[in-house]
Amino acid sequence: MPSAGGPVSASHPRLFSLWFEKRFHARRSLLTEMLHSSEHYRTIYNIAVAVLILLFIQIAVTELLEKGEMVSLDLFLWAFGPVGIVFPSWVALALASLLVVPLVQLICTMQLPWRVWVLPYLTLQLGMTVFAAYTCLHNELSVPSGLIVVVEQVRMAMKIHTYLREKLLFGRAQDTVQRALRLAAAAEDTAPPGAQADTKATRKDATDKHMTLLEQLKVQPGAVEDYALFIPAWALQRGVTFLHVAPPNIQLGNASTEIGRYLYFFFAPTLVYRDEYPQLRGGVNWVGALQHIAEMLAVILYCYVLLQAFVCSTACFPAWWCFSCCSSASCTCSSTCSRCCCATQTDASTRTGGALQIGAITIASGTV
Repeated sequence: MPSAGGPVSASHPRLFSLWFEKRFHARRSLLTEMLHSSEHYRTIYNIAVAVLILLFIQIAVTELLEKGEMVSLDLFLWAFGPVGIVFPSWVALALASLLVVPLVQLICTMQLPWRVWVLPYLTLQLGMTVFAAYTCLHNELSVPSGLIVVVEQVRMAMKIHTYLREKLLFGRAQDTVQRALRLAAAAEDTAPPGAQADTKATRKDATDKHMTLLEQLKVQPGAVEDYALFIPAWALQRGVTFLHVAPPNIQLGNASTEIGRYLYFFFAPTLVYRDEYPQLRGGVNWVGALQHIAEMLAVILYCYVLLQAFVCSTACFPAWWCFSCCSSASCTCSSTCSRCCCATQTDASTRTGGALQIGAITIASGTV
């Protein structure tokens, strides 16, 4: 087998991985394959689950005996409490991201140049970014709730960009791309039998074929078709042809069809847009899906219990971190986060009426 940097023939499988578009294949995830096929992995998985369950029971029993409650949800409610702000903000961002569909429709229908449509595209992206930042700062969201808004905004921005890129690159040039594939396949079929043997001849032949292909299709330099059929010089010198690229089959449908495609892509766990994705035979395994959802919720609860038991009770955080553990009415701190709430800084606090006020927390004098 030739080395990684050495010459290869045009029929070598490595040519299909040098320069190509992403391909999706119907298969189970790697973790699912390991869990079902490897006994060693299942053993490690079961041991980890058993250890986590025992540790959770030990922490819960300790909290129940020492503080009278098994698991305190004060910190959890503070972190994810403002659902009335986070969820409407997420819905507003999701609806704003749908504007990319009519934008693409308008660009393709009117054949707008990039100098015209780039301004509304950037306005959409910048507007969503400013809205997410304003929501977090104006409402003073907690760190987890703020992360939900910001991270979702970034995810939607990437979804918008890849949808617009794939539609404008391959959707507008789909007819030219299909013609190019047919001409490239015909050129491969008419190649002489001994053409694959000489590596130098193969490299030059691939470059000549691509240039001939562009001439036959009458592709103008700088046009959309030119970018859709682009193959770098280093790949052509190694024998890569347009058949190795395998461009995606992306069509431009009507508004309702495109909205349906975008919504499926919006919730799909990928950042590579395609009109269709392969699906496993037999439909959705709802039992496995519910099992994974239950595991996710259990991991969230487990991490929260660890944070509450080992971090919040021992570390000395700023007052705003554990402010839910304080009772502003009685001006006392609970034992769970006493060090967090009672550790104060005189330069960031103000005394009013014999009490120490830090933001929304009022601590009676003499408790520090």
